[in-house]
Amino acid sequence: MVDEERLKPPAAPADEIHTTLSTVGGSASVRRDLAEDSAWLAAFITRLYPREPEALGLLALMRLHLARVDARFDAGGKLVLLPE
Repeated sequence: MVDEERLKPPAAPADEIHTTLSTVGGSASVRRDLAEDSAWLAAFITRLYPREPEALGLLALMRLHLARVDARFDAGGKLVLLPE
C-alpha cells in the first residue's frame, strides 16, 4: 500500500531553506557554507519532485546566488557595493 502523504511534495521547501539562511548570522564565509548547503538541499528536493516549479525556481536562485558570491564580497568579507 502506498502512503499518499509521503508522496506529496513538502508544503513550502523554499520557506524552510529561507529560514535556515536568514536566522544564522556570521561572516560571509559562514553564509557561503549555508548557501552551498541550501543549494544542495534544493537540488535534492528537485530530484525528489522534478516537476515542482517552486523547487526548480529555488534551485535556480541558489545557483545564481552562489555564482555571484565572490563578486559580492571582498577578501575581508565586506559587501562590495555597486557604484551609483
